[in-house]
Amino acid sequence: MEKSVDALMTEDLLSHFLKSYSIDNRTYKKLGEFENYVYEVYKDGKALILRITHSTHRMLEELLSEADWTSYLRSKGVKGPQVYPSQNGKMIESIAAGDGSVFYASLFSKAEGKPISAGAPGFNKELFQAWGRAVGKMHAATKSYVPSAGIVPRMQWEDEDLLKVEKYIPRRSIGN
Repeated sequence: MEKSVDALMTEDLLSHFLKSYSIDNRTYKKLGEFENYVYEVYKDGKALILRITHSTHRMLEELLSEADWTSYLRSKGVKGPQVYPSQNGKMIESIAAGDGSVFYASLFSKAEGKPISAGAPGFNKELFQAWGRAVGKMHAATKSYVPSAGIVPRMQWEDEDLLKVEKYIPRRSIGN
């Protein structure tokens, strides 16, 4: 995580989000902090995932769209995380940071299974076939997805700014 964002991510902010989702603030474990701050948390004895995202990484509309799409996929039988609302009934909670930016939090079910790495015994043909079937189900279900009322559609892969290569190439080539 960038140092400027990390400086804003305080224990008070984390405590606010834990309270928003009625999670005991004594039972959490930080799992990572690359694009998001990710914590394993416990509610009613069940392990869940609390993800905290800074506004420089995602906008609220993008996070709401993701929650809507994920919930849709689950409704179609695609295995994936369940999105849990806060005690206020919101899928995404927010709080202003010290510099006027915003942090957003969302709570998900924890995926079953365990991490796997290249070279591990389970990193094999069967894994990739199962992975392909899962992605196929996801794509098939997504074909009929229509965002819920008030949800901004997710950005499509071809809309990614970095794919517009000509934007980054000088009009005049070097040496001309």
